[in-house]
Amino acid sequence: MGANVDKKRILENLERRNSDVIPRQRSAEAMVSDIISSHLPKKMCLEHLMLHYLQGRVLLQVQVSMSPEILIRDAMDIAKKAEEEIMKADASICQVSVQLRLGQQIEQLQLAASKSGANDLLRYQKK
Repeated sequence: MGANVDKKRILENLERRNSDVIPRQRSAEAMVSDIISSHLPKKMCLEHLMLHYLQGRVLLQVQVSMSPEILIRDAMDIAKKAEEEIMKADASICQVSVQLRLGQQIEQLQLAASKSGANDLLRYQKK
């Protein structure tokens, strides 16, 4: 009986954590998008964002695109400024990594990602 209680408690904790992940992901996306559009307009565009939780710490991986005319050195400076602004905006984020996407995204993967995001949203709204 004790093992069943432990399993139930573990499942409840997982469910609670998972229910926090989707709103947290959307909140982070909105925050980063706002920072990029207000501090770095016309220099950088948010492509994808991934939150990682490691030992109670929040790590943020941000994939962006930039104009192909920007020099790599300038892109690095812009990315560093974006990382600093994101860290200032949310004290719970302990590390930010901005990655520049080069080339075009594969259309089928883009469609699959947008369908997956829509399905996650529908599942979240039904709860």
